[in-house]
Amino acid sequence: MPTPRRTQHVVPTVSNRTSRSDGVATRERIMAVALRLFSEHDIDATSTRDILTEAGVNAGAIHYHFRSKRNLVIELMNTSFELVGDLETASFDRVEQEQDPSPESVVEAFIAPMATLAADERGRQTVRFLLSTWRHPEFAELHREREQEMMRRRLRAVARIAPSASPAEHAVWSVVLAGVAIRFIANREGDSVVAAVLPGSEADVPAAVTRMLTNSLGGAITPPRRATVATS
Repeated sequence: MPTPRRTQHVVPTVSNRTSRSDGVATRERIMAVALRLFSEHDIDATSTRDILTEAGVNAGAIHYHFRSKRNLVIELMNTSFELVGDLETASFDRVEQEQDPSPESVVEAFIAPMATLAADERGRQTVRFLLSTWRHPEFAELHREREQEMMRRRLRAVARIAPSASPAEHAVWSVVLAGVAIRFIANREGDSVVAAVLPGSEADVPAAVTRMLTNSLGGAITPPRRATVATS
């Protein structure tokens, strides 16, 4: 009678687990350094050598983990879109659940995600990096493809408080609100402006911008009152 074959179970060793853990740590370190350098110096101005040197990893690390600099950029775009997308989705979900949203709640939906990102240096790096991919000829189309669904939600939100406005006007307001939120809030340009005008001020820039945009948007979408003609 033949002896039954024993099934061999491969038990992970401590060295194997350590190796995988080190690999994940190296990958995350490369991505963190690349995000910072791309946000500070732009994509084309940052070489793989710059990233490897700053990250303190060996010369083949980027090729091993990402195959190329382009793939590294795309990986960063995916993680950045996921971060921003989660914040914007939660923000616009609240507006869509309101039966009759006000101009202020719509403006806050644009501002709140960027204010959250502005509170953290990694968040600000993410915004600057995404702005650079938007302008980059190699990554702009991918950027626009990922933005399409969120743009539709922005347009719907504006349309709900301005139903009589044209689709072109909805588009303009969506771009204006998103642009101000990104540059003035998330990129902290508003802080620089306030500090230059009011040194030592601790103004709540996101709140100030929200009020300003709400007043502007409210005035733009409110139909003019009919003049009352006095009768004798």
